[in-house]
Amino acid sequence: LIEIEQSLKKLKAAGKKIYFYADTFGSTQYALAASVSDKIFMSPQGSLDLTGFGVSNLYFKDLLAKYGVNIYNFQSHEYKTAYNNLSESSMTNAQRESLEYVYGGLQAEMDRMINQGRESMLTDNLESLYSEGYWMSAASAREAGLVDKLMYRDQMETWVGMRRYRVTLFSQIRHDMNYEWKAANDPTIAVIYANGNISMGNGAKGQTIGAASLADAIKNARFNPLVQGIVIRVNSGGGSALASDVIAREVALCTVGPRPKPIVISMGGVAASGGYMISAPGSEVLATPGTITGSIGVITMIPDISGLLEKLEVSVGTVTTTQSADVPNIFRPLTPQEENRIRNSVMDNYDSFINMVAVNRNMDVQAVDNVAKGRIWTGQQAMDRGLVDNMGGLDDAIELVEGLAGVKHARILEIDPGSIRFSIPGIPGALAAFLDLKPKDPLDMVPEDLRDVIEFYQTVSSYERGEALFLMPYTLEEMDLDNRD
Repeated sequence: LIEIEQSLKKLKAAGKKIYFYADTFGSTQYALAASVSDKIFMSPQGSLDLTGFGVSNLYFKDLLAKYGVNIYNFQSHEYKTAYNNLSESSMTNAQRESLEYVYGGLQAEMDRMINQGRESMLTDNLESLYSEGYWMSAASAREAGLVDKLMYRDQMETWVGMRRYRVTLFSQIRHDMNYEWKAANDPTIAVIYANGNISMGNGAKGQTIGAASLADAIKNARFNPLVQGIVIRVNSGGGSALASDVIAREVALCTVGPRPKPIVISMGGVAASGGYMISAPGSEVLATPGTITGSIGVITMIPDISGLLEKLEVSVGTVTTTQSADVPNIFRPLTPQEENRIRNSVMDNYDSFINMVAVNRNMDVQAVDNVAKGRIWTGQQAMDRGLVDNMGGLDDAIELVEGLAGVKHARILEIDPGSIRFSIPGIPGALAAFLDLKPKDPLDMVPEDLRDVIEFYQTVSSYERGEALFLMPYTLEEMDLDNRD
């Protein structure tokens, strides 16, 4: 969202008029409109939700206990709360503190955007408007000074036309191919996209990050003589600790390995935990004030369903050659020795994580530990703590890497590592992608609550059994931020 705001401000600085029209506005959509628009139009029967940020979580520990299920939640620190909804009876103080702090930072950004463009027009202060901002009618929004005019779309187009402008849908504008010949050896900047959960193997384009596919893409760009610099666009809440480390090593080799070249990290909506690990070795790390990052910590979860099996009168027979051959085993409780061993492993991974950050960010290990411990931060909060270098979006990252590489107006080579993960009977995946033929997602046909369970299982099953995870406590959807990048 903030990157869109910056782009629109450049358009406005070039002397262009910006008008916003909507039937309905959400909080962040409105904040963007307020920040940059010359006029805000709204449908007479529309509504505006100006409500700020909030989230409600469900906790299942007691419910699971009734069915004989126990969740072992191994956390490096109390702020590492990815599985708290399964292991806790209610929201912990640490989880509440972390959410309140991050939401506070995001709220400050929203306030800035609205006040920047509308403060002189508002009939009341923002705090009062927020308190009455849910389901606000279009008429009330106009009376409060939040919008300028109430019009139907045809009326808005007439109003704009009277000012000698023409209204055309962007999707209907012809974008001609640029056939200008360029030398094959023109300097190139590779922009590599890293989206989704991190796991070993190959990822799915635009959906998940595979250590093999992303690391190969970075390595190929590093060894390509035409590529002068690399930008990695990170949108990930983390995942496998091992996979994150494999990718981070390849990022680090861009500065310390053979054929080094500048590599700049552009954080999108989220670059946390494993997403932060793969970012830390960059030559420069940029984030927006609204980026969710940090979450430097480790977690793993093991369920124990032995109580459920007992209730169902189901017995388990196990044969092992060594004492630990069946660890972890969801059909029996862990022994105290096994719990301690797993806790020690989690802390070993944490120590490795903060040492890696300390080396790459030129920080003292204790200083990293002080701002780590699983805490999540906004981009601005992370910069204040030395985890990010500067504020900026993808365009800023490209401009920065050009400067570091000593080139100007380089060609941009966009790379989305991984494979295409869908198929249509009788049509090869590549052809289906080219034709934009996408089958209906089977998850769309199941109830939403069940869909959440299936998606959770799909995510967890992509990791190795009992694997330590560098995983952000929340998804953007769970924080109600999925449309606020």
